[in-house]
Amino acid sequence: MPRDFPRSRRIEDQIQRVLSDLLRKEVRDPRLANIIITAVRVSKDLGVAWVYYSVLDVEGRAADLAPA
Repeated sequence: MPRDFPRSRRIEDQIQRVLSDLLRKEVRDPRLANIIITAVRVSKDLGVAWVYYSVLDVEGRAADLAPA
């Protein structure tokens, strides 16, 4: 029976959850309070991860999407 998601997709989801939790719970810098992790992509060999994020302005709208 084939899996629903490939291993790379599960790893991308896990990285996104961990980074989001770290930003929300552990980081005390107010400049980072308005950052939302929007996507994570990993290379085929799982050696590199690209993290995409959005920065919210004061009104709560997404300012832009930038890779980290």
